[in-house]
Amino acid sequence: MIHTKYLIIGASAAGISAANNLAKLDPGSDILVVGSEKVPPYNKCFLVDWLVGEKGYEQLALKVDPRIKLIRDTKILKLDIANKVATLSDKQQVCYEKALLAIGVRPFVPPIAGLKHAEHVFTFHDLLDTEKIQNFIKFFRPKNVVVIGAGLTGLECADALWRLGLQVSIVECGPQLLGKLVDSAGAAFLKNHIEQLGVKIELNACVSEIDTQNIICDSGKILPADLIIIATGVRPNHLEIQGGELKYLDHYVSVDCHLQTNLPDIWAAGDLIVVPDLLTGRPTPTCSWPDAMFQGNLAAANMAGFA
Repeated sequence: MIHTKYLIIGASAAGISAANNLAKLDPGSDILVVGSEKVPPYNKCFLVDWLVGEKGYEQLALKVDPRIKLIRDTKILKLDIANKVATLSDKQQVCYEKALLAIGVRPFVPPIAGLKHAEHVFTFHDLLDTEKIQNFIKFFRPKNVVVIGAGLTGLECADALWRLGLQVSIVECGPQLLGKLVDSAGAAFLKNHIEQLGVKIELNACVSEIDTQNIICDSGKILPADLIIIATGVRPNHLEIQGGELKYLDHYVSVDCHLQTNLPDIWAAGDLIVVPDLLTGRPTPTCSWPDAMFQGNLAAANMAGFA
């Protein structure tokens, strides 16, 4: 049995920020971070630069306070909140006093005919995804890439692939680019700029079928595609909770102004949660790296009793 005062579940922006802040606020305490990826923690904002070869891995790496214990390539399968025990995928158990959920989100892949057996289709979410895309480009030398989805992730990936010299098309079900982030005028300006660079954009078009060389839209339009990137949004990850039930809003974890969940001694931060929108006040998922870092720091301050 591993004993720790603070258990941080997730080793990305929110989790690492929280752990580093806890090391400052509560020096001498036991802090354990459990992350599911094999590699050390890294900054996902630089994945585009990694993809095009402008940054090496050392430039992606996040600084982790040496007082923090980090377990990689491991998932927490279950959290027993009554006994404050977490069960890990390697069969170990962790006894904790306070825990932070920072398990983030996963890519949403819509059901598309032909997708199941397609070996030239990738998501663009983490370092492993990025390496798979790099290797595919290196060994198969695709010429035409279609990015499905015109949110921030889709446009960033499209930009990287365009910089690598591929012919890029963007397909979006909605009526504009960056539908959740900019207004119609801003989206129109952006669309015009991207098209001037030679990138094709298909709006109000949903992909209905994929084959080895093309994608077929529901309108019947066919686009050549020997590489396909799916960037159609994300869904929050879930963790089995024993002895209680987390409160959710539209599948995202609900927290109070201290980032504490409805369960005792459990906080949550990062892409996993919803917070009030500054303009509308409506609960809204957060999706930026700076937001996740801020929330991790805030959660740590509350966990340590400083806020």
